[in-house]
Amino acid sequence: MALEVLTNDASALTDDDLAEMIAIEGAFDLAFLEGCRESWVLATTARDGGTLHGYTFSTLERIGGTPCVLLGVMSVRRNAKRDTVLKGLMKEAFHRALMAFPDEDVVVGGRFALPDALQALKEVDDVIPAPGSRAMAVARSALVLTSRGTTAVVLSISTFLVGAQLLQNSRGDLGLYYLSPYHWAYASNPIETKMRTAINSQEWLL
Repeated sequence: MALEVLTNDASALTDDDLAEMIAIEGAFDLAFLEGCRESWVLATTARDGGTLHGYTFSTLERIGGTPCVLLGVMSVRRNAKRDTVLKGLMKEAFHRALMAFPDEDVVVGGRFALPDALQALKEVDDVIPAPGSRAMAVARSALVLTSRGTTAVVLSISTFLVGAQLLQNSRGDLGLYYLSPYHWAYASNPIETKMRTAINSQEWLL
């Protein structure tokens, strides 16, 4: 039979649903899954012939303005259908990310108990960390789903903006009356003093 993958609100899971999840090789206990039901937004299940073969708890959100798919918990039954179930769960996560953020690159983040869980990210570009990679702290915080062309554009724009800021910081006075905006960060502003003096003089004359 065809694999049926459905996503619902995690809060809608019943105790029977959690018991069915626990039955998958006992990966997680009841107390843990009850916490997941309260903490995560989405629960995705994969069934074949009515039998549960895998599930995930996840959420779609923006972190610092960046669209993200956060995978909190995933468990897949170890049998001949393992790869098909894993692919179905990830395809559902990617599809929902595409619907929520159609014109943007998306970051896929998660924590894994075992390194072989990286098998779930075969369709993702620039997986960090990965065997043989040396990533900085910022890069290690997420698994990036992005195109190399977009990365080049972002780097070019960032270089331009940094250069423009450095050029602005190095500019001197702008004309005889209007000084650089950065000048007043290090010197008192005589224009305000002159204006207050002129106003006081006018008030005295009137």
